[in-house]
Amino acid sequence: MVDQLPSFFVVGAQKAGTSSLHDWLEQLPGVCLPKHKETDFFTFQKLYDRGLNWYLQQFPDCTEQAVIGEVSPNYMFFPEACRRIREHIPNAKFIFIFRHPIDRAYSNYLMDFHKGYETLSFQEALLKERARWVDEENLRGHWGYIMRGRYAAQVKRFQQVFPESEFMFIKFEDLIAPGEVGASTFEDICRFIGLQPPFLAVSRGVSNPAQKPRFVWLRDFIHGSSRVKSTMAKFIPDYDMKIRLWKLMDRINSRPLCKTGMGSIPMSVIMDVEQEIEQLERLTGMQLDDWHMRSNEYMQHALDK
Repeated sequence: MVDQLPSFFVVGAQKAGTSSLHDWLEQLPGVCLPKHKETDFFTFQKLYDRGLNWYLQQFPDCTEQAVIGEVSPNYMFFPEACRRIREHIPNAKFIFIFRHPIDRAYSNYLMDFHKGYETLSFQEALLKERARWVDEENLRGHWGYIMRGRYAAQVKRFQQVFPESEFMFIKFEDLIAPGEVGASTFEDICRFIGLQPPFLAVSRGVSNPAQKPRFVWLRDFIHGSSRVKSTMAKFIPDYDMKIRLWKLMDRINSRPLCKTGMGSIPMSVIMDVEQEIEQLERLTGMQLDDWHMRSNEYMQHALDK
């Protein structure tokens, strides 16, 4: 059974290119991923209680020679996930993708806003984030805009739980970069997870761009809770079919979003983010000068206001 479990995990961060990387890896014949991205098996108790056999069923087409992995950004954020993974796969490899915390937060905000989970402006949401915070299990990914960008603490947790595992740290900007930088980054990932060159060239389009709903009522039906939805779900007992149906409906109801400016960022948030970036540099050895420059731009914009 252990041989059928993943040997690597792309654990996040959310809104940092994990969907794109998943789609690129899925094109490689030597890689086997779950039939649905983000099983969240190790994240939430109700899924974990389904047992390891259920989890293995999410990888139905893996051959003995395949490199098995999963891409799930919630594994990075929810504390119990790494401990549950450790129980079953003590020597797993982990890939972390980091995006400037404010840019990541804004992308997260747009997703939550257009799915109906958020009603505040971005600035209000940042200022009220701590007050709205209940606990990580209840959030289920909503409202933790800056919290999810506290990368250093999340990396430390994995390093403590997996002292003998290998970790790969990547910048979002390098992952999605055109030309040689992006191609080289993807090849480094292929080597890290155990593939051998030459590496198959893949279509490296960006997946899961910012979108907005065509119909608000349909969005609320898909992402919300209702008696009609619960009744409908009872007539679709198959888990895979449910997932495919909700994703199909969501895809049909989505259209591209033209991003507008995020406005002025509170200075307290910028200073907090700068401290986080410095901690991440010390912890990982990454060079994040471009992130510091990005923070300076946010500071200047805030001062100009």
